Amino acid sequence: DTEDSINKSVDNNLCCVNEDVLFSFKIANSNKSASICISKNQQDYIIYRYGTEDKIELEYPINTEDSWSLFTYSYYLRGGGEDNDGLDLNYLSFKNSGYTYKLYEEYDSESDIPLIGIKVTNQETNEETDIPGDSNSINGTLINLRDHTKIKINAE
Repeated sequence: DTEDSINKSVDNNLCCVNEDVLFSFKIANSNKSASICISKNQQDYIIYRYGTEDKIELEYPINTEDSWSLFTYSYYLRGGGEDNDGLDLNYLSFKNSGYTYKLYEEYDSESDIPLIGIKVTNQETNEETDIPGDSNSINGTLINLRDHTKIKINAE
């Protein structure tokens, strides 16, 4: 029964006991969370979960064997100065069931508040849905993927 396998025991970051949270946040005005977890043996796998501690609505990928190759990390970094705001833009994306999911963690020195969330794009219609996260609930950061050897990195 697949329902049981998805609803394994997870903590409030939606990570299992043998996983570390890489990046997790609560969805704005919701009791749901989005999380990227990495196996404690960091080389094994990376996994995305969405939902609540009691009910995981989406877990990707189901088979973690080759999971690193299914995600793409991209970022743009611009140092701040007199003429421009410092920018630190981080994205982690994957494709699943006809949709592209792009977790974002964007920071600019002027607003000084990180913008986080998930952009979900229908690959057929290109219709994009933005699911904003609560910036006060961030745990971890996508920046930690910058030096990771297992993930595909596209510098923007």
